[in-house]
Amino acid sequence: AGSPVAAGDSTPVTGSGWVPESEVALQLTDADGNPVGDPVTVTADAEGNIPEGTELLVPEGTEPGEYTVVGTDENGAEATAPVTVTEAGVPALEAGSPVAAGDSTPVTGSGWVPESEVTLQLTNADGNPVGDPVTVTTDAEGNIPEGTELLVPEGTEPGEYTVVGTDENGA
Repeated sequence: AGSPVAAGDSTPVTGSGWVPESEVALQLTDADGNPVGDPVTVTADAEGNIPEGTELLVPEGTEPGEYTVVGTDENGAEATAPVTVTEAGVPALEAGSPVAAGDSTPVTGSGWVPESEVTLQLTNADGNPVGDPVTVTTDAEGNIPEGTELLVPEGTEPGEYTVVGTDENGA
């Protein structure tokens, strides 16, 4: 299963080794094994693969965290895949401004994959990096840790700059 996936979006599901032409039920479950949302039933192809393009919806309002996609065929065979669910929407960042060269700006943010690394980089108007990046690990809710700061290097010319955050999944 594709991971991470935001609540309200679908995760692509692939798989192989099923009985050819058999029905396979796919169900998202929480950490306790309880079903989340509706199952999707697909028919494995002649080679026993989950059909290309199969997707499983993560319902809107699903709490961010670790989940499992469980596939079960008509004979009771089962396979699982982990999925990290994030908040709906895109990650967000906010930085304090104005900041003098040589000082640090506080950086806050939300909507990132929980407990993932996010690299923060100050960039100039042309998108070029200014100074050294800072890498932080988000908390269990996908927030940038409290107290995160990004240094504006000494000698940085006055002007408009942007703090860009990038996680390991390219968000």
